[in-house]
Amino acid sequence: TFVKCPLGLLWFGDPGPFHMISRHRRAASPLSVNGILFVQGEHVVMGFDAYNGFKLWERKIENVVRPDASREASNLAADDTSFFVATGDRCVRLDAATGEEKAVYTLPPPPEGETRKWGYLAVDKGLLFGSSMKTGLACDTLFATRVASGEMAWVHSGGNIPHSSISIGDGRVFFADTVVAEEHRQAVLQDALKGKSARDAADTLRKSPVYRLCAIESSTGKPVWQKPVDLSGCVGGAYYTALGSMYRGGVLVWFGVFSDGHYWKDFFAGQFEQRRITALSAKDGRQFWSRKIGYRVRPLIIGDTLHAEPWAFDLKTGEPRYRVNPVTGRTEAWQFARPGHHCGAPAANENCMFFRSGCIGYYDLVGDAGVTHFGGQRAGCWINFILANGLVMVPEASSGCMCAFPNMCTVVFAPREQTRAWAKYSLSGPTLPVKHLALNLGAPGDRKDDTGRLWLALPRPGGSLVLPFKADVALHAGGAHFQRSPDFVKVEGTTSPWLYTFGVLGLNQLALPLLAPEHGAAHYTVRLGFAEVHNAEPGQRVFDVGLQGKPVLTNLDVVSEAGGPFKALVKEFRGVEVTEKLTIALVPKAAQPTAGGLPVLQTVEVVREKATSLGILAPSLQLSQTVPEQTAEVLISNMTEAAFDGTLVAEAADGFSVEPGQMPVRLAPGNGSKLSLRVKATKPMPRGDYAIRLKLLRPDGKVEGEKALPIDHLGDRHLLVFKAVEDADVGKSKPAVGRGAGAALMVDGGQQAKGDAAHYVAYLKFAIDVPGKVTSVKLRLWNAGNPSGNGGNVCLVTEPWTEKDITYEKRPAVGEVLGNIGRVDAGQKLEVPLKVSLDGRKELSLAIDPVNNDSVNYVSREGGKAPELVAEFEK
Repeated sequence: TFVKCPLGLLWFGDPGPFHMISRHRRAASPLSVNGILFVQGEHVVMGFDAYNGFKLWERKIENVVRPDASREASNLAADDTSFFVATGDRCVRLDAATGEEKAVYTLPPPPEGETRKWGYLAVDKGLLFGSSMKTGLACDTLFATRVASGEMAWVHSGGNIPHSSISIGDGRVFFADTVVAEEHRQAVLQDALKGKSARDAADTLRKSPVYRLCAIESSTGKPVWQKPVDLSGCVGGAYYTALGSMYRGGVLVWFGVFSDGHYWKDFFAGQFEQRRITALSAKDGRQFWSRKIGYRVRPLIIGDTLHAEPWAFDLKTGEPRYRVNPVTGRTEAWQFARPGHHCGAPAANENCMFFRSGCIGYYDLVGDAGVTHFGGQRAGCWINFILANGLVMVPEASSGCMCAFPNMCTVVFAPREQTRAWAKYSLSGPTLPVKHLALNLGAPGDRKDDTGRLWLALPRPGGSLVLPFKADVALHAGGAHFQRSPDFVKVEGTTSPWLYTFGVLGLNQLALPLLAPEHGAAHYTVRLGFAEVHNAEPGQRVFDVGLQGKPVLTNLDVVSEAGGPFKALVKEFRGVEVTEKLTIALVPKAAQPTAGGLPVLQTVEVVREKATSLGILAPSLQLSQTVPEQTAEVLISNMTEAAFDGTLVAEAADGFSVEPGQMPVRLAPGNGSKLSLRVKATKPMPRGDYAIRLKLLRPDGKVEGEKALPIDHLGDRHLLVFKAVEDADVGKSKPAVGRGAGAALMVDGGQQAKGDAAHYVAYLKFAIDVPGKVTSVKLRLWNAGNPSGNGGNVCLVTEPWTEKDITYEKRPAVGEVLGNIGRVDAGQKLEVPLKVSLDGRKELSLAIDPVNNDSVNYVSREGGKAPELVAEFEK
């Protein structure tokens, strides 16, 4: 609990890569107690002074490394005076300060003729807990030995106990046993068996993961309770390796331990949605809660919160943890991002959480400003962080990695008074409508000031789940963003001087989306922050400032008005009316300014004062002679502080009718409503674009808002929309595995190089029947949340395939390029023109082939928005 942010580097040094274990072996995590850091290496264990890195001792132990600790039991434990190491069929107790051998503990006698190894290892309240195993991952015997005397305290004989399922707390040992009596399995599954045939019932009984969950006294080994439980969702599924448990505060949590590689693609594709966590009472085994969470990696408990990446939940109820969206002011689920290579699970205390995120990453849980990175240092592939002694200790764990990280050593962090950290904030909901937005132009990341205001970097930092915010930036010739070190550039006149060490020189125009069309218009307060940090002289950097196309400042000379260089200047403008976007323009006085004459801007802050009008969102319709009418859903929203009581008037263009022509609209503040309009072509219409005029009238007849409802009339041409009948993606990482049931379709050229293990291609199949001559073909897709600079080529596939059988190694060849998707935004609806003939076809197969290593995903049939083939034709 003494470890809290901000953090600074205390020391770095040994152990380095020598002696250390290859990162892919995922060996036991380091331990620390009373100022001593215990580290395991190849055939060696070591003790270091946690505060200065001095090596206290080193002891050789052959074959000490136990790999795959992520799904197996650790073979290390420690108490106040001793360090315990299990190897082979024994456990060695070493003096924590000197490394001298103090005792050797042995297993209970194994059955005659069997060879056993020491499996599970833990120490608590003078008892050394262990397991006797024939092979890895599970055991049939648990036991406890008294540390002081070496006397066996108790032995529990079971059936098959996964090591990862064992946890200890409040005088009890909890574990799962896969051996369950048949009558108990039937009792647990009775609801699932109802109405099934004998064959199906037998199959359900055989496949369902029913475990016997047990609690015994840690001091005596006597049973406390046992309960058969169906752990479907906690057991099995993609990347499943073992069943895990955790205990805290009377709550016993059961979850699946899954491989924790670089699986963002699978996460966004919905492959983890069936993953479940179940919480029981540690007192008697009754269920507190159970829910599908779809988490990425091994969860952990921090205080009274269960963190299941990327979300957090109340430990006792399972309800999501929430926070206020700093941009919109809405309440939404808490989440965090850790972009980049992200194998391994987090380690934490109640104040901060450490993990791998490309390099060393951590999250200040108190400040809650996003993930922060300590660059240049690779974290391990499992857990090589330990928070103890008031420090964060990170022993070297990159051994064997060929990536170009400059530092291969141990680093230790300690709390410091002044922060130097910038983060990447994660957001689950939309960023519109903006209630409050604070931007630090050119900053290396996001950061909160002393008042708790979150300043977002612009341009935005990248990464999966990192808050997106699109802004249009135009620079004058020679313009660029700049970054100066806050440690050396001191700016006066502000409580947050670091804000003014980043900015943009030569900004021409900045357009910020603040409202969507359905939000109407609003008044905003706009604050612009300036400081001269490039030593321009008075009269040299002079420019005008415009908002919404209107001048608000002329001949602004920051140096003169602020009283000198390196002094902050904030200009505030109230009542700025915004409809959709706020535009900021900076115009230098010189026709062709030098670098010293380009405008400067560091911060932009906007605060919504009030909404001034209701918003109208109207869809677009497509009609033809054969489809002469459609229903349009028009959204009216009221963000103002007053109730609205008025009328929506719809005026049809010549040749069209709309019903009803008038509709009453009554909306309380903050509410919205959908109104249905039936639009019909009343006579044959030539091909063209038309519109229904929508007017929202106040009771006095004045216009509150207007909007056009566009109509694309095809004339004599016709339109057919075919939904995909089969779709799937295939990935090189698992070349023999089918992926046809996912909620999203993944497309990616690779992780490092095109065609490497992260290569994914998507396949689509359409059953088509067009009763005429096709004039145009489009592919309609919906992005599933992962954007891209280019979503790939749409290519013809001529070889047969089925959703059920297609795999990467059996995938059909990708043929002629029919179109390119281009840029893809998160959640975007896409329409891609295709150059393909449908003449004589009853089926069309397509592939989405990646053109870059910028992964993207699309909603599949199973995801609820099937890809569509849109064919325009004439008879």
